Amino acid sequence: MLTIVRHDAAILSSLVGVPYVPRGRTREGADCWGIVLLAARELFYLDLPEFFYSSEELALLEDAQALIGHETRAACWREVQAPFAAGAVHIFRIHGQETHCGLHLGADTFLHSLPGRNSCIETLRDMNWRQRRTGTYVYD
Repeated sequence: MLTIVRHDAAILSSLVGVPYVPRGRTREGADCWGIVLLAARELFYLDLPEFFYSSEELALLEDAQALIGHETRAACWREVQAPFAAGAVHIFRIHGQETHCGLHLGADTFLHSLPGRNSCIETLRDMNWRQRRTGTYVYD
């Protein structure tokens, strides 16, 4: 179970409410992978790999986001089972494709960002997310 110390709670709080921006990687705006990168680095000192999609792929955002599911199948990622360690990356199916991710915070909670919504913390126990999660991975 994750215990967030006082300064980490402030960092986490600053990562909630970040506007969704495709290809964004800052607190001014981040997509789902961007918020995972920021939180992993700042909360858990994890340097996860970066990947970008081209502007042509951005036009087909669903295809571009499918890279997320593909990336976690690379050899440097290892699939894990519950209980999940803080800093693990959850992959979710949206519209039938693995196009979304979130960072596990502990106690069945994760941080994520979706188009049209600011970043937020939700629970894996929520039926919506429980049914959409296709896997959870740690970066080796």
